[in-house]
Amino acid sequence: GRNKDHHLLREGNRFTYEETSGHAWHISVGLKKSLYRTLDLALEADYHQIETTGSHRLVNDLFGIDFSFSRGVRAWSEQAGLSLSIEYRF
Repeated sequence: GRNKDHHLLREGNRFTYEETSGHAWHISVGLKKSLYRTLDLALEADYHQIETTGSHRLVNDLFGIDFSFSRGVRAWSEQAGLSLSIEYRF
């Protein structure tokens, strides 16, 4: 993965750059039950995980910061979701 993050709420012109590689999982499951002839109830759950390692560079012109490191760099994200819906057919 390649990431360029412009930190707008930080002082100066702050950027973070990452070059990483890794893996991801996305699992989704759902159920649907008919309640009436025109009405269904649906439930869906999903889980998504990303984990990578690589290099990191931080730049901020205002403070004269420009450094990189590649040892111990880890970027990850985990998300889980659950949705419930009622579907009407007409």
